[in-house]
Amino acid sequence: MRLISRNKAFQAQARKSVSGIPDDIAGNATTRYAWVVLFRPTADGFIRLKVKNRLTFIFHFLSFIMIQKKRLIIAMTGATGAIYGVRMLQILQAQEQWETHLVISDAGVVNLKHEMDMKRAELFKLADVTHGINDIAASISSGGFKTEGMIIAPCSMKTLAAVAHGFGDNLISRSADVVLKERRRLVVMPRETPLNLVHIRNMASVTEMGGIMFPPMPAFYSKTDSLTAMVNETVGRVLDMFGVNVEGLYTPWEGL
Repeated sequence: MRLISRNKAFQAQARKSVSGIPDDIAGNATTRYAWVVLFRPTADGFIRLKVKNRLTFIFHFLSFIMIQKKRLIIAMTGATGAIYGVRMLQILQAQEQWETHLVISDAGVVNLKHEMDMKRAELFKLADVTHGINDIAASISSGGFKTEGMIIAPCSMKTLAAVAHGFGDNLISRSADVVLKERRRLVVMPRETPLNLVHIRNMASVTEMGGIMFPPMPAFYSKTDSLTAMVNETVGRVLDMFGVNVEGLYTPWEGL
């Protein structure tokens, strides 16, 4: 549980003392602030509130937002379809219970500029945490860093091949390998057509390892002529696999 206070003076006061904090709590800085300031153990065993009066205590206590954020890795490669990764980040940015970790390849940056006239810095503003493509020591490169999984949107055939063969030559393929080995959810949105036999076999390999192939193929039963609506439908269905339900993104099929 994360306890976050926007009052900097309150946090500064909390940093002054860390004595008496249980080991399992001490590692979480934001939790530590709350423990020290609100529930600091004393030598005689009593609990002493480190606030001047009850009103101050109530004000600061209510200023804490208790959120257990879920982490989701979003990876973008050089395949066409940058809009899918961007739209996912836009949607998740509005979901306070989710924390996004973004990785984009060099080719992905080029494609982002070409397809959406968007710079890397603009994209990074949509994510909670960003990682360099070659930062193999990043948090998401370890299975010990808990995430809900990973989405590669869009996924090039090069990245698909790397994931299929466990070739962790950059942070995208390494993170995907970690997600698979930890038995977490990996959704791959491959963008290529037509497919040769190697592409198909790589998709089969990732599927056999537990990954989900989700080619961004638009559905026409919604009878929309809007590109935005088609993108939203695909993005909505992918995010639904992680329990992210946003009203209005798409209408589930209910039969005729």
